[in-house]
Amino acid sequence: MKYHRKPIIVEAEQFFPEVSPWPAGVYGLADNRFYFFDGVGAMWESKTRCEIRVGDWVVTNPSGARYVVSMYDFSDWYERIPEARNG
Repeated sequence: MKYHRKPIIVEAEQFFPEVSPWPAGVYGLADNRFYFFDGVGAMWESKTRCEIRVGDWVVTNPSGARYVVSMYDFSDWYERIPEARNG
């Protein structure tokens, strides 16, 4: 059998250390050379911690789970939805 990813709408913020505020859950060590993300409810039932690299995305799905997606995978998996125009 073949499957495709269900289309869902997610919120996403791209991480760049020089742009503040950083996405919620992102923090740096004292020298700010390494960055980490504390996710909630991602693929595990409890909090998760992973490294986040410059340019990676923090994705929030409709259930509220937040996780990191590399900038390379993000462009393959997601496309931007045009914002509705008033008028």
